[in-house]
Amino acid sequence: MIIKLLTQRTRYVCWVSLFKGTHVLLNLLKQANKLNHYITYLFILNVVVHILIIAKFIKPVDVMLTCGSNDIQRKEIAKSHTSCSKTARKR
Repeated sequence: MIIKLLTQRTRYVCWVSLFKGTHVLLNLLKQANKLNHYITYLFILNVVVHILIIAKFIKPVDVMLTCGSNDIQRKEIAKSHTSCSKTARKR
């Protein structure tokens, strides 16, 4: 449950930053007299990175391990993650 909520929150933050970054880069393109290739490459890179993050290439367990409030929580999460992956391999 916590991991699911954290994943949704991560994706939401990524969507928001994607739209903000897109807005800023489009404003820079409007201000430029001619199309600046550097800004275009930044725009494409911004979109690609955020799409990769939104498409679940970030593992929520890794985020939980870094964001856990103490070592005990991190160890418990790590144990549950390894046991889940072992049962998945057996199937």
